[in-house]
Amino acid sequence: MNYEEYRFTVWELLRYMFFYAGLSVILGGLFYQSMWGMLLAVFLIPSGLKRKRRELKRLRQQRLALQFKDCIRLVADALAAGYSVENAWQEAEPDLCRMYGEKADMCRELACINSKVKLNETIESSLADFAKRSGLDDVNNFYHVFTFAKRSGGNFVRIIENCAKQIGEKREIMQEIETVMASKCLEQKIMNVIPILLLAYVEISSPDFVEPLFGNVFGVLVMSICLLVYGTAFLISEKIIEIEV
Repeated sequence: MNYEEYRFTVWELLRYMFFYAGLSVILGGLFYQSMWGMLLAVFLIPSGLKRKRRELKRLRQQRLALQFKDCIRLVADALAAGYSVENAWQEAEPDLCRMYGEKADMCRELACINSKVKLNETIESSLADFAKRSGLDDVNNFYHVFTFAKRSGGNFVRIIENCAKQIGEKREIMQEIETVMASKCLEQKIMNVIPILLLAYVEISSPDFVEPLFGNVFGVLVMSICLLVYGTAFLISEKIIEIEV
């Protein structure tokens, strides 16, 4: 699996297409109050699907990073207990599966790594392939540290333990940031919905007030500018709450 790309399942594709189609119809109806406006807004579906694909890819990589942190911690514990490098990865597999389930991404990757080792492939080549597909700096950095430590012949166990500790500390910082930002994300979602609710309220309660904005070229131009400003504000608000460590 290439974690840099996300492919919708059939069910996900149908679900999100219906969701964004409904959202596009609502926006087209509120901003244009015409069938042509609703059809025009349907062109927002591809951008919505692209945004959702990017979001799901990010969430999957976050889960993979968390699982990888626990995986190398288990490997480090096995090395400290006296297991060889190859056996340490095999010992980590059942414990990781108990933590996340056999269908978890990292459990499948660990099973793949152990299978390749049984076929006389090196752990370095398996980790290199995984690091390339994961798109995660943690995995790529660990691969380089692991390869260097194994070739240098130094205190291999200590090096791996320090690497696992640093990755664990980074994940803890990320989790703290996500906890602090959780309330801000909720506020951002509420603020994104409020303009639409206000527009719907005005159109329902006082239709005569907004009637000059519909059915003429000037009104379509004004509402198009408003929709563009709203979409820009929506994208900016998402960028503001994105924090990378």
